[in-house]
Amino acid sequence: MVSILPLWMNRRRPFAGRRGFTLIELLTVITVVGIMATIAMPYLRVSPSRKVRAAGRDVVRYLEVARTRALATKKMVRVTFDLADGQYAAYLDHDGNGVFTQSPQEWQEAGIGPRNFQPGVLFGRGSAPEVPEYPGSGAVTFANDRVEFNNRGMTLPFGIRGVVYITYRDDPTAVSAISISGSASFKVWEYKQGAWQ
Repeated sequence: MVSILPLWMNRRRPFAGRRGFTLIELLTVITVVGIMATIAMPYLRVSPSRKVRAAGRDVVRYLEVARTRALATKKMVRVTFDLADGQYAAYLDHDGNGVFTQSPQEWQEAGIGPRNFQPGVLFGRGSAPEVPEYPGSGAVTFANDRVEFNNRGMTLPFGIRGVVYITYRDDPTAVSAISISGSASFKVWEYKQGAWQ
């Protein structure tokens, strides 16, 4: 006998052969994922030391770009460090008169905008002593918290050198430093286990 009902109505158990997840299986999977997340969390957390070290590398890259800009344009470049706001910015002496007004036009001419640290990272020495062979007090040992590069990429006044210190607000042992030599070479230091490395 031929049925006149639609095919889907002829089935007695429309979902026969299909199997879903039981509540026990779902709870088991959720528990295993939770345990794995608990184990992985310490490895995913970024420590204050890593944040400070990364900020130091960012400052070095910024200084290298500023120095390169001075060489490329054959004009002076100034990088200022705003200790209160945790910001640093580059300015290009676009008119070549040797005077910086630190205007928006000068930092636009520099081609690299101002940068800010991540939350918690700031200029400071924390509990670390001064970097060997780079004496000076304060978070930035350059006069007026700034470094200048001449049209040959050397520091101004000629041969001056100094250090920029970076620390973490809640961990004074997490300290990084950027030393700038008289020939405008840069080095990132990290304060670990009571010594600069």
